[in-house]
Amino acid sequence: MEISLQQIARALNGEVRGEQVLAPGPNHSPQDRSLSVKLSNNADGGFICKSFAGDDWRTCKDHILERLGLPKFEPRGRHNGRRSEADIIAAVVAAAEQQPQESRPKAKPVAVYNYQDRDGTRLYQVLRYEPKTFRQRRPDGKGWIWKLEDRRVLYHLRDLLQYPDGTVFVCEGEKDADNVAALGLCATTVAAGKWTDECVQALAGRDVIVLQDADAAGRKKAEEAARLLHGVANSVRVVCLPGLPDRGDVSDWLDLGHSKDELEKVCFDVPVWEPEPIKNSEPLLPSKSLVAYPLVAFADVSFTNEIAYLVQGLPPRSGLALGWGPKKCGKSFWIMDLALHVALGWQYRGRRVQQATVIYLALEGQAGYGRRIEAFKQHHNVRAAPFYLLRTEVNLVTKADEIIKNLSQQLTGNPGLIVVDTMNRSLPGSESSDEDMSKYLNAAAKFVKQFACLVVLVHHPGHDESRPRGHSALGAAVDAQIAVRRGAVDLEIVCELELAKDDAAGTAIYSQLQAREIGFDPNGDPVGSMVVLPSDKSLASPSVHLSGINKLAYDTLINAIAEAGERPPASGHIPQNSLVVSEKIWTEMFVRTTPGNYSDPDNARRSLVRAATKLKNMNLIGLWKGYAWPCK
Repeated sequence: MEISLQQIARALNGEVRGEQVLAPGPNHSPQDRSLSVKLSNNADGGFICKSFAGDDWRTCKDHILERLGLPKFEPRGRHNGRRSEADIIAAVVAAAEQQPQESRPKAKPVAVYNYQDRDGTRLYQVLRYEPKTFRQRRPDGKGWIWKLEDRRVLYHLRDLLQYPDGTVFVCEGEKDADNVAALGLCATTVAAGKWTDECVQALAGRDVIVLQDADAAGRKKAEEAARLLHGVANSVRVVCLPGLPDRGDVSDWLDLGHSKDELEKVCFDVPVWEPEPIKNSEPLLPSKSLVAYPLVAFADVSFTNEIAYLVQGLPPRSGLALGWGPKKCGKSFWIMDLALHVALGWQYRGRRVQQATVIYLALEGQAGYGRRIEAFKQHHNVRAAPFYLLRTEVNLVTKADEIIKNLSQQLTGNPGLIVVDTMNRSLPGSESSDEDMSKYLNAAAKFVKQFACLVVLVHHPGHDESRPRGHSALGAAVDAQIAVRRGAVDLEIVCELELAKDDAAGTAIYSQLQAREIGFDPNGDPVGSMVVLPSDKSLASPSVHLSGINKLAYDTLINAIAEAGERPPASGHIPQNSLVVSEKIWTEMFVRTTPGNYSDPDNARRSLVRAATKLKNMNLIGLWKGYAWPCK
């Protein structure tokens, strides 16, 4: 039987364009021309097909043949009409190389939501998958680009424009907007919760009701929408519908049997939303005394017995602290884990913790923070905490007062801990400049004074990796300084309190990073991150007492592992999960650091050979084929 393009077009409810048929694929709506079919005498079955939505071509071919009333597809080839295993592998590899991974999702969407401009032109789509995840894509004339441009529009924009005087219900997602619109009301949302100026201005002069989901994330999104629309819309109301289950939304509320009239009555009974008054960014000055510089007599000097720490024996309750270490040592993982324990008020490594609200300025590598927090949530089985992430770029020197006002507006109380990760991403100018560093420290001090909180600056080392980068004024200004380095074993983090104005320095915390799978992407591939766990390893302090050149050699090996440790080659001689360094790196570092009688390089090398032999005989280190490592 010879097939024509017209037959295929009629069977698939498609249209003929030139030498091909454009039609919906097996899993797509009639409006979505996601499938292309062309006739070919050289192709199996007499035609070839291509899915722009990433559907498997065999599924598409079976779909076309079924619509035409023909038997399912059987490929031609060797071995009685079936392809050999080598042919199949080659075809799969070729298909994988020709098609980007991101354009062929394994999971099938359960819903597709179209965003159109005022003329009805489709700009992009939001696809919903189960388990509940979302992806966005935009057409490029040939297929799909799985990333949106900066331009965003309101969902159901054309419907809103038809009723310019209608009250608009702003929902958290497209499903909710569809359900509210089905009641005959104007309803909208924004893709991925991202409001742009175009979206805000489209609601100028309208009466707006923001429907809030019944959880912390829903409250935050609703308040953000209300703040953006305040002063632009005619009125804004924020409504959390009564009787909603935890994490419930307007769709759940309607499923309970509530009507359109009930929805409107509940919403219009809520008063118009107004932002909380902005607090003064400057701290209140004490009342003036008749004496400008009052003296306090010795007998009248007293002390306060208030708790002076956030985490016992580590950072103080308020002031300025510095957490520093080389790249990829795990410092951001560790500091975030510590901050989350403060937000939850949990003990940390057996130390008492004073619970406080935390603001974390994620200014570097923002993409990974969502995964880290999700890994923490899943591992500790916790979903809510007074912990807030700020991912906006900031200039702490010129914008300190503005940021303080903005934070005060969003929080009901003061934060107890603010983490700036990293310092150099918030500091304009030079870290080595006396003037620039002084301005930065003065700006950081404003947060300490305003909120009576602790500000932790996350920082890197300089060329001299034994100290933080930048002007010496930084070290002089901080109340606590914590050094973070890689441990002697794989994925170990070692943190040491180097400086503490009112506590004993030298406290060490040993932690271990552990990989955790947190979900799957729309292609079905696993998504993972790391969680920080306590570790009782203390390789830097062996139980056997060391002194002199032996101690110097051992300490140098630990530092070399922290700076240049690597996974060892496969062997039965090196313990599993250990990190090693080459004896060459160990020797070079030892030569650089040996003082006095060992300053001569050749003398230092000979001394290290003798010390290494001694340490190996004491079972404190291992040596094999040019590699060295500390024993567990």
